[in-house]
Amino acid sequence: MFIIRKRTMFVVLCAVAVFLLALSMILNRDIAVQAKVREIPIYSVENNENKVSITFDCAWGADDIPIILNILKEKDVKATFFLVGSWIEKNEEETRMIAEHGHDVANHSKNHFKMGVLGKEKVRDEIIECGKLIEEITGKKTDLFRAPYGDYNDTVLTVARQEGYYTIQWSLETLDTKVKYCESVDISAFKKITLPDPQSDLSIY
Repeated sequence: MFIIRKRTMFVVLCAVAVFLLALSMILNRDIAVQAKVREIPIYSVENNENKVSITFDCAWGADDIPIILNILKEKDVKATFFLVGSWIEKNEEETRMIAEHGHDVANHSKNHFKMGVLGKEKVRDEIIECGKLIEEITGKKTDLFRAPYGDYNDTVLTVARQEGYYTIQWSLETLDTKVKYCESVDISAFKKITLPDPQSDLSIY
């Protein structure tokens, strides 16, 4: 009887050891998989031409759009305009004007909510609805998305990717929304801006 009990105990201990080893391998694999699928937005793109990307976010007001477009045309510069869906609905003419001038029209959500606090399906709706408006007004689809306020999490990035979008951030911001409104702005100050690297994305709101 003693030998049988000893063997039984040995078998049980071996089974427990195998179970713990298998459990450890599964947990480590899950952690590794989660680490691999973590996504981050695009802040800049490497290039060897000393070029930067200029982007504009349009969420309110459109009086300055013709002025901006004329300046860009005069300087032979193309930019990307991230448009909020509700802005598009109020400014269809300006939306078409941006596209007709050869600039990229991109997705900035339907209602300019903070995306990081929204549920998965609400995030999806915000992206899809804005995309539909852009295609309806300009006749073109876009694959670029910028979260309002730059507020994102893993859910936002994953949903955007699932809907066929690259999520774009910025590496340098003009902070123009932090300045009190005035009748005129000395734009010569912008000439003094030194970009951190030639791949920077300069964002103007």
